[in-house]
Amino acid sequence: MMADKKSLSADFAEKAWIAERDNPQLPKAKRKDRKVHAKYAESFSLARCGILRALCGNAFCCILGFVQVLSTNHLHAQPRFEYRPELLHFNQSASHLVWKLKQNGQTREVTQSYVPATLSFVLSPRTNVELATAAGMSQLNQTVNYELNGLSDVRFRVSHRLSGDRWFFGAGLNLPTGKNKLDAGENAVVNLLTENILGFPLQRTGVGLDAELSIAHAVNLSEKLGLGIGTNFILPGKFEYLANDSATYQPGARFNFNVMLNFIGSPVKWRVNILAQFFANDKLDQQDFFKQGWQLEPEAAVDWQINREWNANATVRYVHKAENKLLGLPTNLTPPEHFYINNSAVGSLLIDRNFGKNTALGLQLAAQAFGKSNQQLSRATIGRVGLRVTQKFSEHWMLGASGMYAAGMAEGGELSLQGYRVALGLQARM
Repeated sequence: MMADKKSLSADFAEKAWIAERDNPQLPKAKRKDRKVHAKYAESFSLARCGILRALCGNAFCCILGFVQVLSTNHLHAQPRFEYRPELLHFNQSASHLVWKLKQNGQTREVTQSYVPATLSFVLSPRTNVELATAAGMSQLNQTVNYELNGLSDVRFRVSHRLSGDRWFFGAGLNLPTGKNKLDAGENAVVNLLTENILGFPLQRTGVGLDAELSIAHAVNLSEKLGLGIGTNFILPGKFEYLANDSATYQPGARFNFNVMLNFIGSPVKWRVNILAQFFANDKLDQQDFFKQGWQLEPEAAVDWQINREWNANATVRYVHKAENKLLGLPTNLTPPEHFYINNSAVGSLLIDRNFGKNTALGLQLAAQAFGKSNQQLSRATIGRVGLRVTQKFSEHWMLGASGMYAAGMAEGGELSLQGYRVALGLQARM
């Protein structure tokens, strides 16, 4: 399963609006309206990240969360593609993430090299098909070393927008092609990969046959104010998770509802987003095992175009989680390590320096705080600092690179954390 950080119902809206932006065949007034929609879509699409953070128990959703070294957290930023792809859109990236955990004189190091790929085909002016998968190589270095290597499941999705570009629909499947039955050493690796504090993009290589239905709607309240509503339903499939054992695990069905209000002014833009999520009980060997309940994620962002070269963005988000509860544990069964998000808060500041329309250099500062949890590392604070560069070569090719360093503590200061990530990404449109 993958976590971080891309898209569900909001993604359909983004793709449709951006596809119509600056269409030279539209009348001038209509093009202006499309640009308002496109800019709104860019902010609305950020809600997808919040959805994924809580759905990372589903591989098919999280496959879409490939490392976005080319994307930004801006409501509006350069460089970017200005026209829709006519045939296909391809994303290929690679990242390497390392964390060191020190406690009571003992050090554990967990690393992951992550290579996701996404290919989107244009079936018609209003219909897209998307395929996504990833490869991961993860290692846990301690007294005894373990590793988990392999390909993830394959994600298949179809999205369609209706005439008028105000309604968007999508359906997807997670095809369970990845390795899901893990031995004791591989489960030890997953035990750390699923810690939401650490933010590993690939947490499990395989889960079950999952299905997703999504819908999004957009309304212009005025020339500068937009409202977006998105919802989706996820039905996870059960899967066997232990080598040499037939025990099964089935994550509960999830329902998500997302509302975003976006203001496009000059030089300041802002957005406010609220994501609500509801979870059915997880089942272990067909018995109720875990209750996640509900979750609420308010988020706000301000984007300031300081001048033609400089842009700043500030974002804050809070996750309020209903108390996770264990409902029971079948005899002689150990549950799989599974991603359960907890109460947390995050704030970030991103400053970009644009060198024309094709090159940008950015600095990012972020701080995170995590509440108490019985399922995850908790009572944690982490600070992050990062750099990134993006180079657009043409309307067909764009390359990006980024690096980040993070440090903090967990378990009330008993555990120290240090980590870094480097990433490289390529986007192609034809």
